[in-house]
Amino acid sequence: MKKKLGIWGISLLIAIMLVSMGCVPVSAGTQIITPEKTNIIRTSHAQHVDFPVEIPKDLQPAKPLPESEMYIIGIPESWLKEKNISKDPELIDISVSKKEFDSAFAQGTNGQFVSKQLKTGEKTVNLRIPKTMYSALNTNPDMVKLSFPAKQFTFPTSDQKTGSGLTEKRSADSIQDSLLLPASLLANPVTRCTPETCAWRVSFTPNKSGINYMTGSITPLTYTYSGRRYQAFQELENYYNNGVLIEVISEYDSSDFSGSPIKVFPVVYNGENANPVYPWVSTRNPEHLGGTGTYIPATVGVVSQSYEWYVLVNTGSNLGFYQIWMRDVRNNQWYYYDYHDTVNPATQINTSESSSELGTIPLGAITLFARSQVRNDWCMINGIWKHPDEVFNSVGTFDFRSPDGINWPPYVWTGYSWDNRAWNVFPMVNIPA
Repeated sequence: MKKKLGIWGISLLIAIMLVSMGCVPVSAGTQIITPEKTNIIRTSHAQHVDFPVEIPKDLQPAKPLPESEMYIIGIPESWLKEKNISKDPELIDISVSKKEFDSAFAQGTNGQFVSKQLKTGEKTVNLRIPKTMYSALNTNPDMVKLSFPAKQFTFPTSDQKTGSGLTEKRSADSIQDSLLLPASLLANPVTRCTPETCAWRVSFTPNKSGINYMTGSITPLTYTYSGRRYQAFQELENYYNNGVLIEVISEYDSSDFSGSPIKVFPVVYNGENANPVYPWVSTRNPEHLGGTGTYIPATVGVVSQSYEWYVLVNTGSNLGFYQIWMRDVRNNQWYYYDYHDTVNPATQINTSESSSELGTIPLGAITLFARSQVRNDWCMINGIWKHPDEVFNSVGTFDFRSPDGINWPPYVWTGYSWDNRAWNVFPMVNIPA
């Protein structure tokens, strides 16, 4: 922990020297856009309830989906090359009749499909997905669609390359040292924050209608703290029509540091000013999300641990059925959540956002530094995959919220960048000593 703080101190010095130079590259060809007075809207836009989030102290972590709930398809490289119609190296798009698929694959135990046409010595590309995801994206019983981002497939080691599911892994420190803090936050940190929601968020507005499926990741990068209790949240927030909000949250809570200090989980708000629906029953709301359990315990390590999220708002015959899948990239474990909206179901996204939020700051000294990376990789409109840069405006809108206008900015911050046709947001909470 001391080493991490030392590296952070060096990072601050570097950031201060670079403030006047504008944005700092995260990787080649990308820049972090930071909030300034000219691009910030000060409002109370968020629908959140007051802090704290009601997480029972004895709540047990979620259990991953068992193998009986997974499909595993071993696809010969020759068959994939013949059937894949996608020209995008980051997307596999196969669509064949059920009869043709059955003639090429035999189903074994526990949902495994083995090729009947595998040549001697031929390598396979494996697809391991939840059965619920396959069913949700295969609504025609006479067809088999293996249409998914390439990163959901496991390629033979010798074939791994950019665009075939590999993501460059960088240490938390290397990403940390490349980020830039606003000069105002560095020069004049605030001295307190009220125990209500303080939030900084960035919103991306679609330029096309009909987005009902999005995929991406949330990665806790850095976490250090000392002192009394607080709660901090770094989130993906998808705002839909009809007042529906679906979030994927990385929650930092000092009250059980010895157990699971970082919890990743989804939340659904069913309408404006509605109570949040967690994966567990809360005192304010007897509803809870269906699925495999509660939260995913997260850690921060030398190599950052990503949690992929897949959020589907069904339309048609399944209107009002919201499905959320999460995958722990480290161990390839899948988690599943769902919700049935019988009030006024959503059909498409209005804005996709990421936020940094802070609450429950008591009297007394504490220090905190926590940062995540939230990413949107893919979107779907009418069953057609789209890169985010095809369906979202590239310029994000910063939104600031605080119940105390004097303390501005508070301890929260965010910035964003675009790379590989997708957007990244870097929510952060920083309470200096």
